[in-house]
Amino acid sequence: MKNMENTHAEKGNQKVTRLNILVDGIAYLVDVSPFEFNNEKRFHVIVNDGPTDIFAWDNEMKMYNGLDDQSAILPDGLVIELNKKLLDMGK
Repeated sequence: MKNMENTHAEKGNQKVTRLNILVDGIAYLVDVSPFEFNNEKRFHVIVNDGPTDIFAWDNEMKMYNGLDDQSAILPDGLVIELNKKLLDMGK
């Protein structure tokens, strides 16, 4: 598993980070936009130009997890790599 070059852009007033993540030989293009909700950092996550998922901190699992059903179909390896990036961005 390896991360390729990452880029940053502005979309409206939101900062968008574009991540290129390679997991098990499959490349994923992931757009991540942080936002605040009830004093908690959350992220809009779009994988390969698909639907927008919202990721929030899960205290039980000690990681960011998707709040919508769509995020449940993401491969585990991608979620793990994405979490590493979200943890860095959440600081």
